[in-house]
Amino acid sequence: MTESLSAFHLFAKRNPEVPLLMGVGNVVELMGADSVGVNALLAGVASEIGASILLTTERSVKAEGSVKELATASKMMFIAKKRNSVPKDLGLDLLMLKSKRRGEEPYNIALEREVPVIETTEYVKPPVLDTKGCFKNNDRSAERIHRRPLLPSLRLR
Repeated sequence: MTESLSAFHLFAKRNPEVPLLMGVGNVVELMGADSVGVNALLAGVASEIGASILLTTERSVKAEGSVKELATASKMMFIAKKRNSVPKDLGLDLLMLKSKRRGEEPYNIALEREVPVIETTEYVKPPVLDTKGCFKNNDRSAERIHRRPLLPSLRLR
């Protein structure tokens, strides 16, 4: 990868009038890392080298969204270059989490067999909930985070 980038850089210096097409899709596909970060990094490198066009694909599940990610990353690099700054705090970002594979781990129903079931024969009146809904205080400066306590599930016979 370094040799390819060096060749791009050398070619761009020798031929400033020739537009460069930089294919980044294979790097994203073949790297065991989130496409978001790889696309952002490659867009930054492409910006410094002077590439005019970036090419990517979305062949694998991991690379889904790469076109949008690369477009956003390119905009970030353009704005940063115009501002003569780093590509941070621009009003755009690529912060997200995603998985390498589609779907979740299969649910193991055997786990339910180990959980005790509380049974009752009497009616338990449900609590009166606030008509305006529940809330969670996310103020990290507070000493505590207040939440409504969870009530155990009951099964009537």
